[in-house]
Amino acid sequence: MKAWEVKLVKAKPDVPDPLGFTKNLNDVSEGEARPTQLRDIMENKVKTFAMAPAGQILMALLMLYMSGGGLNIFMIFFTFQVLVQPIKALVGINGAFKQFEGYKIPLLPYKLMYAAIQSVILSIGGYRLYTMGLLPLAPADWVDLIPRRSSPIASFAIMN
Repeated sequence: MKAWEVKLVKAKPDVPDPLGFTKNLNDVSEGEARPTQLRDIMENKVKTFAMAPAGQILMALLMLYMSGGGLNIFMIFFTFQVLVQPIKALVGINGAFKQFEGYKIPLLPYKLMYAAIQSVILSIGGYRLYTMGLLPLAPADWVDLIPRRSSPIASFAIMN
């Protein structure tokens, strides 16, 4: 045999199997607990999915803070982006959680948590619109809609 040749012959190893190792998947003794373990894993995934938009809160705050306080096209673009993403997420909430149906997990609390986080992001965008002066919330913004009172007395000036 040359120095670089290797014989590929199955030999019995002298090393015993590690603790907890089984050669067949059916030999697992806790096979009864698998559906509940799968349910717990999926419930944790649903919770993680519902809490994922919480990271966008700090991103939205930082993005709007860094864009400045003036009224320019970039500021309006960033604010529009902060407003549109939560609206899209709220409209498609059932489609987003469709992947978790069928595991006998109550999805309503997680959908409400997801909607609450998206609403917080939406309110951040609304506050930014208010600080830029683009939301008509002050009484002075609605002055044009107040009907003017006409005076019943008419005055005329006669000039010679």
